[in-house]
Amino acid sequence: MCSRMSIISPSDDDGTRQFYQQLCQYEDHALRMIREYFQDDLLHIVENMNTNSLLDQLNSRNIPDIEKYRCLENDKKSLARTLLQDILHSRREAVIGLWVSLHVLQGRHDSLVLHAVLEELRHTGNKLVEQILLDEHGHRLPPELKDVQNCHKKHLYEKTENLLENKPPGSNLGEERFPFCTRYVNLIIVSTDHFRERSENELIRTGVKHEEYLMKKQNELQRIYPNKMFRWCHRSGLVPQMVMVSGVPGVGKTTLMQKFVCDWVKGVLYQRFSFVFFFKFRELNRLDKVSLETMILHQYPYLRAQLRNILQDPGKLLFIFDGLDETVHKVDFTSRHLCSNPKQPEHCGQIVVSLVRKSLLNGCSVLMTSRPTKLASINCEVFQQIVEITGFFPEERRMYFENFFPNQEVSERAFNYVKRHDTLYTFCYLPSYCWIICTVLSKSFQLTSSDQVSLLPKTVTQLFAIFVANILSNHSLHKSDAQKILQSIGWLAEHGVMNHMIIFDERDLDSFDVDNKSKLLSSFLMESEEPVTYSFLHLTVQEFFSALVHYTDYSPEKLQKSLKEAKSYSDGRGEIFLRFLCGLSDGSTRSILAGYLEKQAAQASRDVITWLKNFILEEQSLVESEDKKRRLLRTFFYLYETRNKALVQESLKSHTRLDLSNVYMSALDCAVLAFILGTCTNIEELNLRGCSLQTEGLERLAPVLHNLQNLSLGGNDLLDTSCIQLASGIRNNRSLKILDLSDNRLSGPHLSDLMEALSSPDCGIEELRLDSNVLPDTSCIQLASGIRNNRSLKKLDLYSNRLSGPHLSDLMEALSSPDCGIEELYLGNNDLPDTSCIQLAYGIRNNRSLKILVLCANRLSGPHLSDLMEALSSPDCGIEVLNLDNNDLPGTSCIQLASGIRNNRSLKKLHLSNNRLSGPHLSDLMEALSSPDCGTEELHLGDNHLPGTSCIQLASGIRNNRSLKKLHLSNNRLSGPHLSDLMEALSSPDCGIEELHLGGNGLPGTSCIQLASGIRNNWSLKKLDLSSNRLSGPHLSNLMEALSSPDCGIEELHLGDNRLPDTSCIQLASGIRNNRSLKRLLLSINRLSGPHLSDLMEALSSPDCGIEELHLGDNRLPDTSCIQLASVIRNNRSLKKLDLSSNRLSGPHLSDLMEALSSPDCGIEELHLGGNDLPDTSCIQLASGIRNNRSLKKLDLFDNRLSGPHLGDLMEALSSPDCGIEELHLDGNYLPDIPDANWMQEVRIDRFLKILDLSGNLLSGPHLRDLMEALSSPDCGIEELHLGNNYLPDTFCIQLASAIRNNRSLKRLFLYNNRLSGPHLSDLMEALSSPDCGIEELHLGNNHLPDTSCIQLASGIRNNRSLKILDLYNNSLSGPHLSDLMEALSSPDCGIEELRLGGNDLPDTSCIQLASGIRNNRSLKILDLYNNSLSGPHLRDLMEALSSPDCGIEELRLGDNDLPDTSCIQLASAIRNNRSLKKLDLSDNRLSGPHLSDLMEALSSPDCGIEEL
Repeated sequence: MCSRMSIISPSDDDGTRQFYQQLCQYEDHALRMIREYFQDDLLHIVENMNTNSLLDQLNSRNIPDIEKYRCLENDKKSLARTLLQDILHSRREAVIGLWVSLHVLQGRHDSLVLHAVLEELRHTGNKLVEQILLDEHGHRLPPELKDVQNCHKKHLYEKTENLLENKPPGSNLGEERFPFCTRYVNLIIVSTDHFRERSENELIRTGVKHEEYLMKKQNELQRIYPNKMFRWCHRSGLVPQMVMVSGVPGVGKTTLMQKFVCDWVKGVLYQRFSFVFFFKFRELNRLDKVSLETMILHQYPYLRAQLRNILQDPGKLLFIFDGLDETVHKVDFTSRHLCSNPKQPEHCGQIVVSLVRKSLLNGCSVLMTSRPTKLASINCEVFQQIVEITGFFPEERRMYFENFFPNQEVSERAFNYVKRHDTLYTFCYLPSYCWIICTVLSKSFQLTSSDQVSLLPKTVTQLFAIFVANILSNHSLHKSDAQKILQSIGWLAEHGVMNHMIIFDERDLDSFDVDNKSKLLSSFLMESEEPVTYSFLHLTVQEFFSALVHYTDYSPEKLQKSLKEAKSYSDGRGEIFLRFLCGLSDGSTRSILAGYLEKQAAQASRDVITWLKNFILEEQSLVESEDKKRRLLRTFFYLYETRNKALVQESLKSHTRLDLSNVYMSALDCAVLAFILGTCTNIEELNLRGCSLQTEGLERLAPVLHNLQNLSLGGNDLLDTSCIQLASGIRNNRSLKILDLSDNRLSGPHLSDLMEALSSPDCGIEELRLDSNVLPDTSCIQLASGIRNNRSLKKLDLYSNRLSGPHLSDLMEALSSPDCGIEELYLGNNDLPDTSCIQLAYGIRNNRSLKILVLCANRLSGPHLSDLMEALSSPDCGIEVLNLDNNDLPGTSCIQLASGIRNNRSLKKLHLSNNRLSGPHLSDLMEALSSPDCGTEELHLGDNHLPGTSCIQLASGIRNNRSLKKLHLSNNRLSGPHLSDLMEALSSPDCGIEELHLGGNGLPGTSCIQLASGIRNNWSLKKLDLSSNRLSGPHLSNLMEALSSPDCGIEELHLGDNRLPDTSCIQLASGIRNNRSLKRLLLSINRLSGPHLSDLMEALSSPDCGIEELHLGDNRLPDTSCIQLASVIRNNRSLKKLDLSSNRLSGPHLSDLMEALSSPDCGIEELHLGGNDLPDTSCIQLASGIRNNRSLKKLDLFDNRLSGPHLGDLMEALSSPDCGIEELHLDGNYLPDIPDANWMQEVRIDRFLKILDLSGNLLSGPHLRDLMEALSSPDCGIEELHLGNNYLPDTFCIQLASAIRNNRSLKRLFLYNNRLSGPHLSDLMEALSSPDCGIEELHLGNNHLPDTSCIQLASGIRNNRSLKILDLYNNSLSGPHLSDLMEALSSPDCGIEELRLGGNDLPDTSCIQLASGIRNNRSLKILDLYNNSLSGPHLRDLMEALSSPDCGIEELRLGDNDLPDTSCIQLASAIRNNRSLKKLDLSDNRLSGPHLSDLMEALSSPDCGIEEL
């Protein structure tokens, strides 16, 4: 029994109590077995969790002697090992207490492993103990079967007990055998369900992914140990029978399977299987039609007598199939042709499929291996557990070197050498690659009397060149004979690389004249058993020979053909080949193989360099895109391998700026980039924002930053330890002027290193951005040290940190130093209270350097604002711009503000919007503003609740004020008699205001008399915004009369939304007729239709009218108005933009408008005719207006009725070489699928047209393909296409795919409100994932997409860095396959920044799936989950993922999800320590209740970064 009261506390929730009850049901021996079963997992969990949290939990459970472990806090491995060992030997209460503590901590500890372990324990229950016993002792077998089993195990042991290695170069040994225990190094295996399409070389891609794993905290990876391969899987929710092991070539798949079989034979693991059958697909290739029994007996003939009995109980059988990617048989796991009889002959692949699909020997288990590229092309849903071998982590890499080199000193030297060279170290995650490196270095580092070393590689090309050279030097062949062999196997290798072949037979060797009797051949090729097949030692060896052959057997034709082919492959198969080809162009690298190369090798080198130069020129001509950035990085690798600095300089001489933002940059990428930067002194600007840089990468880059002027490293989640590397890069750097470090996490002790370097007299940085870095006020001490004596630094951005506190004084003290040269300081959104004003005042009082001070979005209201103002008014304060917007300042603050500006000639701009300054004390501010010693030029007082009486106060401030130029008073309540006071002051000859904003003030028509008095003789005022008032009426004449005054200088007048009738046109006409000053007149949303519109038009056509932009939208104008409008534009070169949208211009008189538009003296560039009810016959009229019109650039015809035969006339005119239209809107025109589709031809050849909007039509039908074909034309320049709401079925996706697959022009595609659900959505997604598809924004909302669509969508986004916005609103994506979409979303190659999943009826269980997509996703910034049903216990999974430090979401929309107040507990856990999340929408829920307090408490946490709730 358990002592409940000592383990369970009152604060424990129901889930914890239920878990506790389950544990109490286990006997002591069962608890111990469970603890031992999870030993590896528990060690991993404890090592990677917050030690104090765990020890505190254990202590609260009354587990004795816990405090003694705190001394081991700095050695987490020892702590974990000791603690778990002690608990294992303690009473059952301690074991249960440990499990309960871990259960409670899972919500706070972001551990996938812990989550999986607890779920397995909860779900398997007592069955787990039974399974552990079964795996340990196995089944009882009859004597005859036991004898056969022993015989079988003996046979397998002989086959698997030793690890074989190829003979090392430079030795005469054959294959070497090592016992597993002396050579085997544990491989890192992680759970996955992700396979990628072939879009880049899989070794490079996996190397990058491996580095990403290293970047993650270890608790974010669920490691799968070999003895847990068939453990309960939290992804599939069951104990798997079918397991797939994925891994790139050379990562150790076969070795792992060999170890697995060997351990089974020795009784170490999985004794639940009475018989294990181990097959290699390569050996099964020789079998055609066989039965399962025949297949088994072919390999294990000694089983013949008992095979029937063995197969009687499938649950005791395990089949292992190694190397699915090597099979020649068709293996289709979705096939309907299955067999069920073990005696029935079938194709070998069909037998494998039948076993996996459980039609054959239902109940058996299958373990299979494959390369990931093979799995990307097949359906793997039948496998319940999919794991990936990621190779070696750093600790395992070192262990491999120690096992390889018997001499510890040599081992250490070799490993350290490799670690210093990223190009070598990066691929050491591969065991086979480690072997190649070690065999090379074993000769280079062999100890001699002089302790000298042989040639050491610096590049991958040099590594393989030395590898081959060492082998060649060990053979006595004449060099010419060796060269022939290199030629023959080289062409064989190249044929394989270009055709995805890694296995060759005798016919292949004969085809390329390869002498399989040569002893040298066995050094490069491995030979398998009957039937004989060959493969290179490793795929990379094959790739090296494929490049080397062009230097051993030079043919310019073959070389150019290979270069062209390798470049064309989108799956990356030619990538390493090209790197090697470029690497061998280096003379010193080729010299390693001197004597084996052809005399014309130098010419081959020149050809490669010429190709590389041309390749770089082609790349430079591409349009900017994420893909171009990645391709540029790839080019850098080619240049790096050449080691040709002159070539690098020549190739990149035109580059002054490198933009690699949002491209993942590994340490290796940074090393290559460092080589480029160190070689090219012309590069001045480098953008590495959002590149996931880490400390190792910065270490490579720091030494080569001396030529840069502008460096952006924002959004990289850099920790304070990065400051050490940054400091070394800027300390003596006079070139660097701008350094952007925003959106990182630089808070910490090492920020001091950066500041110390910043203060160096040889550091020339002028602008430093540290906004959004979670800097606390203690950082001010460090910041102060960096700016105190720094005359170089001019701009310091500290926006959105947490600098409020006593140490802000340190920063201000340094700011006030006479040797501090900062001119701009941004401290907005730092939660500064009014007491901070005392500190701020100290910093600005005697500071002549500081010009701009931004303090918006703080809490500066209070008595101490006076201190700031007093300092501001100091004659030694030089501030010119002060931003105090959104500080909740009341009217009484005006007294304080007044004291700051009254005698202040320095201050030019004062921002006070979004405060509460209304009241009597506004007079104080105005009195100060009118002071002859006040120099303020721009004042923002919008949204301050100012009433009409405020005008008296405002008037006093501007009457004799020549300084003030811009006054913003929008969205107040200034209507009333006192507006006259403001206008009287405005008209004062001593008032210098040029821009006045009075929109949204409720002004009536009578206000025009007042307004007129203010502008009549006012040359100063240039812009007057009167929109959204009520100025209609006879008194508008007063305003117009004043406007027409020769002494009125207004250039822009806003009168929209003022209820003006057509009679107002007479008044308006009088104001513009002879007005050369007025340039822009906005009259939209009025009622100007009528005969008097002619008056306005007559005035507009006056030669003395200078209007360039006229807005008449939504004025109820009929087609007869076109006669009036035509008279205006016919000979009017001044008018450039005419907005006539939302009127009623359809009719015969539209021709008049078009005839005038086509006039050579008409200068209109933009015409808006949307919402005018135009029929298709209008197209004839429209065509006449645009056919020969080079001036018109934008034509908006949305929401008309242009469908019909005459649309062709418009399109024909559009394609005219004299038509200059770039943007055409035809949305909402009821356009059907057009039978002849002649007008599509016009789209095909129109290079001018960039934006085409066809949404809201009826384009579904067979002829839509004509549009798609036109869209894919190289002469079509469309960048944005709208096809939403067109009733398009899923078959349309085939046509659409053809249009976007190789279309780099198209950037934005809108397909909302269609019916694209169906199998052909896959075609669209396949095209979307094409590297030549440039789409950045895709809208698929309201397309009836079911959850199975997620599989298709996933394939389109998984490796797609171009796509930034994906809109899936209002579909039906709820279901198990949402996981596929989330898995793809979490791919490091998915660049989506905004995902909209609102209105998808997602239940709370979807949160588990959503969590997997966001947990480690730094790309995704906005997640919209509005209008779903996410309320429930699993919301916590989403919140747990949201709080992950690697989740980059800044905006989360959870509105309308029926969330109760208990959800606040879950929400609180996500925001409490979350600085990333800035905006949280919880509207339309049911959060009222006691638990709202939890949310509010979390919101008030200093580590909560939410700005908008």
